[in-house]
Amino acid sequence: MNQAHEFVADLHLHSTASDGELNPDSLVDAAKEAGLAAMAITDHDTVSGIQAALKRGQERGIEVVPGCELTAYAGETELHILGLFIDPSAESAVSRLVEQIRRRRPERVLAITAKLRAAGVDLLDEEVLAETRKTKSPGRAHIAAALVRKGLVQDVEDAFDRYLDPGRPGYIQKFKFSPEVIITTIHESRGLAILAHPGRYLQPDLVRLLFAAGLDGVEINHHSHTPEDRVLYEKLALEHEKCTSGGSDFHGPRMKPGIHIRDFGATASMFAQLKKRALEVRGKSDQSL
Repeated sequence: MNQAHEFVADLHLHSTASDGELNPDSLVDAAKEAGLAAMAITDHDTVSGIQAALKRGQERGIEVVPGCELTAYAGETELHILGLFIDPSAESAVSRLVEQIRRRRPERVLAITAKLRAAGVDLLDEEVLAETRKTKSPGRAHIAAALVRKGLVQDVEDAFDRYLDPGRPGYIQKFKFSPEVIITTIHESRGLAILAHPGRYLQPDLVRLLFAAGLDGVEINHHSHTPEDRVLYEKLALEHEKCTSGGSDFHGPRMKPGIHIRDFGATASMFAQLKKRALEVRGKSDQSL
C-alpha cells in the first residue's frame, strides 16, 4: 500500500455539484492544502462544477483535471466509470449525455422517496427536496442525508445498507446505459474511461471484457480495496497495457465519514502515464493537458 505522502494527485473527488459537501472552490482549496499537485473533480452525472474548479485551480496553483463519474450496467451489475481529462464544453458528448440524465434525476429521487413511503418509511418529498437545493445532480445520497437528518438511520452508509442499495426497499435503477456507450461517450469527449473501485464488483473477467471494449484503465487505490484487490487489478492493467489510477472518493465528513482528500490517489508515475494516454486520445497535435 502506498502511503498518502506518495500520492501527487487525487483523481476521484465530489463537490456540491453532485453529492459532495464542499463547493468546487472549497474542494480545490482543500486539495491544495492537502499538499496535492493535481486533483480531478468527478461529480456524478454532471460537469457543472468543472469551470469553477478550473478557475480556482489556476488561482491556487494546482492542476485540476476535468472529470465526471458515470453509471453503466453490465447485465444487472451497476458500474461506475470515471471520465478523466474530458472536454466539459456544452457541445461535448459527455455534456450532452449528462444533460439527458439531469432532466430525469429529480423524477428518480421522488420515485425512490415514494417507494420508501410505500414500504412504511416516514419520509416526505419536501424533506428530501430540502437536501437537493444546492445541487444540479440530485440522487440517492441526498435521500440518505434526509433519512439521517430525520433520525431514521444512523448515517449515510446505514441508509444505503437498509434502504437504497440494490435489492433494498427504495432502490430504483438509474438510466440503463451499457459500458460500451459510456466508454464511447467519454472517448468522444477526448477523455479517458477509468473503472472506479473495481474491487466492489468482484468480477475480474468483466474487467477483462471492459478492457477489450476500450476501457483505458482501473482505479486501484481506493478506500474500499484490500491489498489483494490492489495487486489483482494492477496486474490486470499491466497485462492489458492499461493505466492505473487512484482517488479518495471524498464527499465530505457527513456523506463519507473518515474519508479524507489524499487518503488515496495516484503516484507521480501513475499520473504521468494517465496524462500520456490522454494526449494519445486527444491526438499528438493537441498539447493542452
